[in-house]
Amino acid sequence: MKFLGGVMLHEYTHGEHIRDWAYGPVDVRNLRSNKETVKYPVFNADSYAWFALEVYWSKVCGKTFAAPLPPPHPSSGG
Repeated sequence: MKFLGGVMLHEYTHGEHIRDWAYGPVDVRNLRSNKETVKYPVFNADSYAWFALEVYWSKVCGKTFAAPLPPPHPSSGG
């Protein structure tokens, strides 16, 4: 799901060192679990957008959320 604020934050964070290493909450979270990409979240534009969205919705809903789940496989019917 895309929110205008998240898209704008993603685009505004691009700079000399901030790139697109991963998109979406699952791939962004997986950056830090791989030895080769563990430092990439700091240099990934979508990391900032998803962090901000999580903070916002946690405040609005008054709760914390579990880790993102990958989308269901198309053939699973879910």
